[in-house]
Amino acid sequence: MDLRNYLNLVESQNKLLHVTRQISPLFEMANFLKKTEGIVSVFENVEGHPNFKVVGNTVSSRDLVALALGVRKEEIVLKMADAMKNRISVSEVHASAPVHQRQLKSLLELPVLWSYPKDRGRYMTASAIIAKDQETGQQNISIHRLLVLSENELVGRIVERHLFNMYQKSGEELEIAIVNGLHPAILLGASTSTEYGIDELTIASALLGEPIPVTKGKTVDVRYPAHAEIVIEAVMTSEYVDEGPFVDIAGKYDIVRKQPLIKVKAIYTRENPYYQALLSAGEDHFILMGITQEPRILNSVKNAVPEVKGVYLTRGGSSWLHGVVSIKKRAEGDGKNAILAALAGHPSMKCVIVTDHDVDIFDPIAVEHAVAMRVDWSKDVIIVPWAKGSSLDPMRDPVTKTNTKIGIDATAPLGKLDEFQLAKLKDEESFDLRKYLNDEQIDFLRTQGIIE
Repeated sequence: MDLRNYLNLVESQNKLLHVTRQISPLFEMANFLKKTEGIVSVFENVEGHPNFKVVGNTVSSRDLVALALGVRKEEIVLKMADAMKNRISVSEVHASAPVHQRQLKSLLELPVLWSYPKDRGRYMTASAIIAKDQETGQQNISIHRLLVLSENELVGRIVERHLFNMYQKSGEELEIAIVNGLHPAILLGASTSTEYGIDELTIASALLGEPIPVTKGKTVDVRYPAHAEIVIEAVMTSEYVDEGPFVDIAGKYDIVRKQPLIKVKAIYTRENPYYQALLSAGEDHFILMGITQEPRILNSVKNAVPEVKGVYLTRGGSSWLHGVVSIKKRAEGDGKNAILAALAGHPSMKCVIVTDHDVDIFDPIAVEHAVAMRVDWSKDVIIVPWAKGSSLDPMRDPVTKTNTKIGIDATAPLGKLDEFQLAKLKDEESFDLRKYLNDEQIDFLRTQGIIE
């Protein structure tokens, strides 16, 4: 499975929009993507870039992620957790790879978006960097924003994790491959947080249920997906330059930092390539950041309580700072233990609500109702002051880097869950409105979202 297979699948489900009128990658595409989240858009007439199509909103809803992985929306976190545990090795491509079909001369040939007016410039946002630990030979893939500086230079925000460790170990000059135009499973794999030494492409392979074909770089000692749409072979140098400002997941402009300059060695693409875009602080961004952390929370809570039913990092918390966990309560205190385990599983989270298994954690009204009806504020709240906070939290103390975290136990008293169920009408689930309406009335209610 590659991006093109996925687009065909999305189109078969009537979730793909072909945009044939000319549109610019400078601000216009970002606005279009913002207004069409939940639908994958393919821009076929890109101003200034006649040889490219741009695809965006690739994973801009959980329904699209579920479609890509072949599961129900509620099963995504379980699928992710299983893939992280039961990884599948990649497979080597010895013949010529599709991604090597064409060669470009300049980064400026790529239709890279400029999204927000105060961003420093054109940013690649859906591209993954692949590098290899020169001591162990182990590869790493991770997603980083990348600012196009010139025809052959980039700078990215390289968070101090695995890629940065490889960069430091290499003596601060590291060969990399920047890949763009990827199946959602690869984007999800690249977004996971794992221990150092695990190749996230093996997680992506497990999500797909088959080995991802990879090919060797032509100018760098790195293997990358053979069916990517674009690959930039490059070197992270020892020179540092300004990166930012840029809008981060919280919807605020991130600060300017000194980051390693990246120099391009070669650029290859498939025939008639797609450039994959992602709107920062858009649904794609929230999905990739949030869904990939939920398995960590799930596994942590599973160690604390017998049965975990679901985990969701909420949209209102930028899919990073707030979460909801549902459990099947077996003993008093399970809710409190689940709170502490969830906060440990995702240390960036500053608020978590634990509910019973009957609550739809994806429905904010259902969650708020559980809080309103099942919480005794004098005993069902845990407050943790002076905890290490996330850099994405604008309320984090700038000196100590800490904030206060809160957990809310919204589970019903043990053995009394039935008393907290809402009353239902007779035959409420099976009642069919269509039986009492004509075609015109049915069409009207469909436009209102009442009937599908």
